[in-house]
Amino acid sequence: MLHSFLFTGIIALTSMFRVTAFSSPNFTCKSRHHISYRYIPTKYHASAESIQEINSDVPKLVHMEAIASAGLSKEELSTALSLVRSALHENFGMDTITNSIHVQEEAAVPKNIPGALGRVLFLSLYNISDDWEIKDERLEPFQNVIAQQIDALVGQEFEQPILVSIQPSFDKTSNSISDLLENIVEKEVDLYGLRCPMVDKADSKETKGIVPVQKIEIDGAMVNDPYTQEEYFDTSNIVVFDDFISNDLRERLLDVVNNRGPNYSWNDTLGPDPNRWIRGGLSDIPDEEEEQECWGLSDEAINELCFHHHDAIAEVEQILCNIFADQFDVARLPEAVLGPYVSPLTANAPTHNDSFSYHIDADPNQSPPSPWTDIFGRYINRARGKPRFVSCLLYLNDEWKEEFGAPTQFYDPGTDDVYQVFPKPGRCVMMDQDVTHTVVAPSKAAGLRPRYSLVWKLILHPKQNKQDMSLFPNVEPLAIGSAKNR
Repeated sequence: MLHSFLFTGIIALTSMFRVTAFSSPNFTCKSRHHISYRYIPTKYHASAESIQEINSDVPKLVHMEAIASAGLSKEELSTALSLVRSALHENFGMDTITNSIHVQEEAAVPKNIPGALGRVLFLSLYNISDDWEIKDERLEPFQNVIAQQIDALVGQEFEQPILVSIQPSFDKTSNSISDLLENIVEKEVDLYGLRCPMVDKADSKETKGIVPVQKIEIDGAMVNDPYTQEEYFDTSNIVVFDDFISNDLRERLLDVVNNRGPNYSWNDTLGPDPNRWIRGGLSDIPDEEEEQECWGLSDEAINELCFHHHDAIAEVEQILCNIFADQFDVARLPEAVLGPYVSPLTANAPTHNDSFSYHIDADPNQSPPSPWTDIFGRYINRARGKPRFVSCLLYLNDEWKEEFGAPTQFYDPGTDDVYQVFPKPGRCVMMDQDVTHTVVAPSKAAGLRPRYSLVWKLILHPKQNKQDMSLFPNVEPLAIGSAKNR
């Protein structure tokens, strides 16, 4: 816990930014280290009931045919087909699979989905008897058991995940195989909302006055690109903006977060409004249980915040999309990445004496098996041409004195250095989701008043394959800790 750390030195940079050295904490670290997730998507869960329901009839009434593959090596394809055979035999008693597969060495990457893996295995389930109608729900158990076996060997027999698609009887003359494979990828993206920009139209000209006041590089290390095998020096980034939003917009965001209507009368100096906030409600990180002592929005409030329209929320999302209009398509973190435990939009209200743990928000290199990994794979955040995971934090209090404390604190594992960004009304902090960080509780001087913030979990999608995914490359960064080893 944060309050038990031992200070060994402080270097003040400005009144609102600070580098500190601490003794090593117990933290959940980034892509170069181990992290575990608790989310197992239902898509990949083949229940015993679903298998048993169709098991007795399957061997007599249907058979499987391997139609096409894309982006797989010969060895991977051979292993995948062996797994298909064993999965069908062990779960459904099917002993044969017809193999007339069209092998496409190139990945099936649609032009409108840059960064996609394009590794596809296309299978077809054929009727032998009219007594057994092939419906989507009857295809799911087949797809699930095959996907489970393939996922278990990712990182061993398979370099990256494989999108397994099973369709009913297939007319091979209807489309070119190449177009069909790309269409499979596109349908998966649409089905799970993996690439849904937050706004319909973005214009960078609308945000010329919004420029970073600080860019930080932290947690530097040599890493290998999983696709090019090139070794390069990677750092996580933190970017700070002051006056990111107007005072009017900040007030309206606070209205949304606290559900402040015309008759709202709660005094924040008494703590968060218990009608809106609950103890143990903070659950916006994928690998930890809820912070049981900390204030978080109720489930009802989170749902209302995320999925009801709010003009103030929409205005911020328009600003975010405008800032990156020339580089990226900005989307909320889809549920298919980490599941319903992690909302794409959340709010925090830490108070004095709350305790928080170091964590990361997400890491695309350690994502669990899911539709997301099937499409985009596992990769180092910031890798060229791959979706970048970024969180955006806005401080919302009307006033926050420096003696109230409560900075957002970033940790460098290689050196134990810490960088702190202090709250300021309208200040925005953008951070890579794989940077290790924590909330710091307000000081005693803050009394019971909470430090309000609103956080977006974002995906920055590339506009073209292999593009540079740098954030604000023209801003000179300040290197912290191991990032100085570049």
